[in-house]
Amino acid sequence: MTRPTFLELQPDWYELADGERCWLDVSERSVQLAGIDADADADEGSGLLKVEVHAPPSSHFELELSTGAPPPASSSQTPHFVEIVRRERDWIEVHAHVGEQSARRTVRTVFQAPAAAVAVAGRRQLLAVDVSRDERVVAVGGADGHCAIFDALARTEAFNLPGHFSDVTSVRFFPSSKVLLSASLDFTLRIWNVEDGLCAAVLKGHRGGVEDTAILGRGRNDVIAKWGNDAQSAVHCLSVLDDASKALGKAGDEPPAAHSQEAETEGKVLFAGLENGETLGVDIRMRQLTASVRGTAPILSCAATSTSGAPLLFTGSEDGILATWDLRHTSTPLQLQTRSGAPIHSIALSSETGDAPSAAASVWTAHGDGVCCHWSGAATDALVSTELSGPQFDPVRGLAIAPRTGRVFTVGRDGLLRDYNPHLLT
Repeated sequence: MTRPTFLELQPDWYELADGERCWLDVSERSVQLAGIDADADADEGSGLLKVEVHAPPSSHFELELSTGAPPPASSSQTPHFVEIVRRERDWIEVHAHVGEQSARRTVRTVFQAPAAAVAVAGRRQLLAVDVSRDERVVAVGGADGHCAIFDALARTEAFNLPGHFSDVTSVRFFPSSKVLLSASLDFTLRIWNVEDGLCAAVLKGHRGGVEDTAILGRGRNDVIAKWGNDAQSAVHCLSVLDDASKALGKAGDEPPAAHSQEAETEGKVLFAGLENGETLGVDIRMRQLTASVRGTAPILSCAATSTSGAPLLFTGSEDGILATWDLRHTSTPLQLQTRSGAPIHSIALSSETGDAPSAAASVWTAHGDGVCCHWSGAATDALVSTELSGPQFDPVRGLAIAPRTGRVFTVGRDGLLRDYNPHLLT
């Protein structure tokens, strides 16, 4: 079996001049399902997926940053051959020809430099980011209660949003782009007016810190946040699948009576990634569990979509494994991928409507080793086709995709808000 091949380029390559040298690693890494570890979660009766990760030693190269340069020498015995095919102002395309001459294959990766990097609030750690649907503003949340709104075009702070007194773990714009929801480990959520930066409401009642939020429909009456049952496994992430009844092909039972304040819940399933490695799907209107999948480690990120023709769920775990699930057949994952053992802190799906090449439900992941990846063929034979450069191995905590232009915004431990205009391979 051919193992997936990954390229890793020196993070600050874009600060070097033509002719200077930087390092490039070529590695092969695959993950195979080996069964279920029945002892991993015996108290709750549901085990983790047991997997085997195969990762031979990587090949290290010293690469001259110019097209047409002579082939670099490798520091190890390897049949690989690497070359820079094209270099532009803010991106570089690298090819690795992998394997023996008789069975050689080419792996292509674009490394993208940020268009801008903005220092936020004294460079304190940032944990969350979102971009409004109209792409006018970007929100960030971070350590010590920091929350702010930035002008997406000018890349300047528009409003500081004081009020939270502990880490802000989630920021979400309502579809109108005029309202922002923030959540914090201080047990509260706040609703902000984007036009003037004022707090319109504070939502209380949680018995623990809120780690993620999800907004239903237009957000008129229903806001879903981490549920606070202290007896259950901690919830790390949330995602909503719209039109789930149609996508999953299930005939619905008679729903219970709707709450007087309930709106836009019909056909929506809320997915929650848990500390125990499970991801649960709850039909919000029916108020019942409709799906449960087992991961390989605590689930830190998840995203659901049905835009590719099949209802898919992507989960990112603490051990760096990206799992793809067909929600019509959840006994085993459709695919398991891993580029490193670093945790996957965030998963973002590009909009199915938009002008950018990334608009076809592309999958982006943010990792604990400072890497952000764009996965091509995430539901079939996934490979990393674009990688965002910048962080010097600092974890990337948050990732957001502009729905029309495909701009990518990231935040992480180094306190920088980065803005990318990714060049995607076709």
